[in-house]
Amino acid sequence: ESFTEEESDRLFISLLQKLPHFQASQGRDHVFTWGGGFGVDGPFRSWRRYIEDSIFLMTETELWNPYHDITTPSFTPWKDILIPGRISLSEV
Repeated sequence: ESFTEEESDRLFISLLQKLPHFQASQGRDHVFTWGGGFGVDGPFRSWRRYIEDSIFLMTETELWNPYHDITTPSFTPWKDILIPGRISLSEV
């Protein structure tokens, strides 16, 4: 099953409301994992309003998305952690 961008965004917003400790710190002590080049912008377009201060585990630091209105990567070096994506042994 696939979601539209709007459905996916609403799903993440509704999930945040179900996290009992999220509001106590505005998400600063929560960790989210994002795989793929879209980072957070693909599945959760309005993330900057909700989880901007949360910690992200990501496989990409660059901005790889088709959205012309998004010009800033979701990776922030002072709080986020880069983890290797799927790479072959010859690429190591």
